[in-house]
Amino acid sequence: MKMKPAKTLPANYQEIARIDLKHDLKLALILNILGILIFFAAGWVFLKVISFVRPDGGQLWGILGGLSNLVILLIGIVFVILLHEVIHGIFFWIFTGSRPVFAFKFTYAYAAAPGWYLPRNQYLVVGLAPFLVISILAIFFFVVLPPYGVALVLVFASFNVAGAVGDLAITGWLFTKSAAVLINDRGDAAVVFAPIQAAQVDSENIKQL
Repeated sequence: MKMKPAKTLPANYQEIARIDLKHDLKLALILNILGILIFFAAGWVFLKVISFVRPDGGQLWGILGGLSNLVILLIGIVFVILLHEVIHGIFFWIFTGSRPVFAFKFTYAYAAAPGWYLPRNQYLVVGLAPFLVISILAIFFFVVLPPYGVALVLVFASFNVAGAVGDLAITGWLFTKSAAVLINDRGDAAVVFAPIQAAQVDSENIKQL
């Protein structure tokens, strides 16, 4: 039977994990370090894509000096952060039919659906959507923009992949769980629930993240 989002947790479900990057500073530090490494790895991959889709890709290095315009870079990065969260929010809205919650803090932003319990597969779509959508848009812009624009999009797309490190970590972990689990995304934390039998099997893996 296909599971649907619910506003009430089923009686036979219990919490098996809590992912809270706000309070687990060690995990947050690890993901930030991974994010830096992923930024450069993503940049290398996107450069390979550029060399494939553009015959003039070699011109890129000649205009990278233009990226020293910090105002353009900062505005673009803020836009990417906002777009990333808007995409999360759109998919929350598609699945729940309710307006998501957006919050913008000094060091991070988030979209959430705190009043809903989403099935694993739908939550995977929500989690991966910004990574996939923005990466696909970047490839399109690699093809149509002049070299200076390509250089900017390269940085923004790489930043988005790095910023998605938390999404990728959570969705990767959820792939190892049953499709029957439900996730309550509260923005600052995501709480995972499973049917009691499945929860008992996973009991030794319960963690406060």
